[in-house]
Amino acid sequence: MPTCRFLLLFSLVWARLVALDVIIDPITGFRKIAAIRVSFQPDSSEGTTGDGTFLLEPDTAFCGKYTIDRSPHDKSYFESQLQAVDSYFRNVSNGYYGIDLDSSQVFPDGEAASYLLDHTMDYYHPYGETNEIYEQKLVELFRDVLFTADSVDAVPFTDYDLIVVFHAGIGQDFSLPFLDPTPEDIPSTYVDREMLGDPIFDVEHGIILSETQNHLLFEEAEDIFTDPAESCDYQFGLTGTFALMVGFAEGLPPLWDTETGESGIGVFGLMDQGSNNGRGIIPSPPDAWTRIQAGWTIPSTVTPSSEVLLPARSTQDSIIKVQIDDDEYFLIENRNNWFRDNVNIDSVRYAMYDNADDYPDYVEVLFDSVDIEFDENGVVTSVSSYDLGLPASGLLIWHIDESVIRTAPDEYSINADRERKGIDLEEADGAQDIGYPNIHLFTDPTSGYFGDMWFDGNLEYETVNGVGPPEFGPYSYPDTKANDGASTFLSIENISVPSDTMFFTVSNTFLVDDFPDTTAFIRTVYDLNGDGMNEVFGGKDSLWWASSDDLSESNRTYFFDELDTDNIFIGLDQQNDSIIVFMDSENFVVYNTAGIPDFLSLEEWENHQKRVFVSINGIKDSISLEEIYSKWTERNFGYIAGIDIDLDASLDVLALSSDGFLYCLNSDLILMAGFSLDIHLQAPILSRDLIDDSHPEIVARSADSTSLYVFDYQGRIQYQFASRRDDELVALENINGYNSILTRSSVYQFGEATETDGNEWAFGHGDWGRSRTVTLNYPFTSSGNNLITRAYCYPNPIRENKGTFRVESVNAEKVEIVLYDLAGYYIDTYSKNVTTSGNQISEWVWDVSDIESGVYFGHLDVSKNSKTETHILKIAVIH
Repeated sequence: MPTCRFLLLFSLVWARLVALDVIIDPITGFRKIAAIRVSFQPDSSEGTTGDGTFLLEPDTAFCGKYTIDRSPHDKSYFESQLQAVDSYFRNVSNGYYGIDLDSSQVFPDGEAASYLLDHTMDYYHPYGETNEIYEQKLVELFRDVLFTADSVDAVPFTDYDLIVVFHAGIGQDFSLPFLDPTPEDIPSTYVDREMLGDPIFDVEHGIILSETQNHLLFEEAEDIFTDPAESCDYQFGLTGTFALMVGFAEGLPPLWDTETGESGIGVFGLMDQGSNNGRGIIPSPPDAWTRIQAGWTIPSTVTPSSEVLLPARSTQDSIIKVQIDDDEYFLIENRNNWFRDNVNIDSVRYAMYDNADDYPDYVEVLFDSVDIEFDENGVVTSVSSYDLGLPASGLLIWHIDESVIRTAPDEYSINADRERKGIDLEEADGAQDIGYPNIHLFTDPTSGYFGDMWFDGNLEYETVNGVGPPEFGPYSYPDTKANDGASTFLSIENISVPSDTMFFTVSNTFLVDDFPDTTAFIRTVYDLNGDGMNEVFGGKDSLWWASSDDLSESNRTYFFDELDTDNIFIGLDQQNDSIIVFMDSENFVVYNTAGIPDFLSLEEWENHQKRVFVSINGIKDSISLEEIYSKWTERNFGYIAGIDIDLDASLDVLALSSDGFLYCLNSDLILMAGFSLDIHLQAPILSRDLIDDSHPEIVARSADSTSLYVFDYQGRIQYQFASRRDDELVALENINGYNSILTRSSVYQFGEATETDGNEWAFGHGDWGRSRTVTLNYPFTSSGNNLITRAYCYPNPIRENKGTFRVESVNAEKVEIVLYDLAGYYIDTYSKNVTTSGNQISEWVWDVSDIESGVYFGHLDVSKNSKTETHILKIAVIH
């Protein structure tokens, strides 16, 4: 039987939970509850609290008017408990869900009556047994209650939506900060269909609760507390536990780790430690995700750049959603714990302590100062806001990962992995310590505290991040990265002080305003009117175009409805000043560099895709997949692109293998430094200077479509953007004067536009016209006078019979390596007359299968005309 331990101030103990669907069905309507009171055979067992009968005499506790859930616990008292839970759920569900009090009933009918069971209390929770025995006994209790109620009153169970058993005594639901003297008390439990087995009287599930959670009402309090009169702050109400169990009954998943008891979201949600906020009288509303799933509120999605005014949940349950990728997003809500302007329960307690040097009990301030409703039974039946029990006011920012929620191995595991929770609170103090062990017994931040909320003036945020106001962004603690480490570059900033309406902005360092826009479906970029400013074309079912200086919906011109293809190419009829739209059919349209279209058959198009063309100062050449295959026989490449990656005015090739690894080969088809990349990618592979560092960057999406990468010319990751799976890579272009990456739904902008002199592979097939041509309009210029750039042997030491000598040179004519052993004896010579100019790579494979283990030296000569440079290579061979 899984256990679920709440690490509250005193620690709420275990209860068996229902097997839950991870995705919650909408929870609406008003439930009819049959509340059944049961007592036990009287006993004097030291292992249980009370004698097995209900507290029916007036309260004799030491707390006077500040007593929680005072006796007598008669029929009216339990009707009040139903009313309290009804008030809670109607409030937090915005009126969509609650208890049908008119149709609910407390059994038996007599004011002081209860159904008497045949056993004593300790029979149903014997000390020292296994969890399996505990579960069997709890199910036996539930069964005994149903059969007893049927035999005495023939209770019409099928008339009710939920059966709640209230038993005499206190619940085994709190682990106080000392040894528990009554371990045989019965824990509050949700009995699910799996536990119960076959239905009984058509009842498939139900709840077991105690008559109270207030230890001070029982004589055992004198044994538990040194001075019960000084222990009134240890009181807890039944509403929180009751609401938690009803949450289970309705399918709300637990958000703590039910195996270890470690908290998942702390005091900030009902389905964790928040069930006991406000001493159990003010349970926290469910977290934002749960309220949305239950159908109690609908989030508003915002995109950068947006200014947001967000009312407090208690006045208008508004939740802001900021999408990260297909599975992940942030939910932002304003939670306010004031019972009047800028005043909360804790601030009043502190003020009273500051004035009188006497720290008042929480319940005393709650009862005297807060707008709560009592009934004649002394039960708090309603609270003006169920956020009053929170530790502070401000924004809660939730990081939701639907992939974790969707693939959780069981219903208890949404937050079982502390390192990757399905519903994770982004804690403003930067610690992310909810659920982790802590040495502070009574000021434990791992259950959640004021520093976890986002508001201007949060000194805990400033301790970690510097001056305020707080900003949740790419470089803050915590940051806005996706769970796989990809950056979103989102920022939630300009966060205001706590208020009934809080202000903040949503921005993105790289995204153009109003993006991502999943309706855009960007297709291509083209200078439609020849003014030097690119226009952007998009649209799924109908085509639109817009000037790149304003891509907003209002600036888009729509035409050509009822499209039936994703592959559209735009041209301009200069004579008629009209748009030409080409769509794939039997022929493929390819434009040459002069803008003249050529129509290719399917076979011609397939051959066209297998080549990369280059024009270097008017001299044309190409590299084909067949040439690459002849050099790299052990690799199968499915996509190639062209670029001058090392700026030597010669064509290099970006080749993507069938298993998703990217190779960069020079004009001699030798692997460039830094490649291949150890990241699975997908076509297309685009390349262009984006950050004005002279060298072109490489842009590609991960094979699983969750990340968009920007690599430098040596394959090092510069940026990793979180990406939606359907957000295909479209182009690298100048958009409104900035170097930009365009995907189907996003426009990422970098620095001011740079001139590439033709050195770019900006579309899937080179350019918007699919010419697959790179035109290099510049000569090679060396950055220095050295012939040798780099020389080495890899691997070194050589262990697997073969090593490779690699010499990187500049404008050399001859490269030669002479090998010697440690004694100076000649071994071999490798030489090459270099025919290409610019940056050059020379490689030889040295077979050492017949070479003895030892140290060897290579004397390297690189020459041009009368100039020679030398270098010594030291190589170890180990067999």
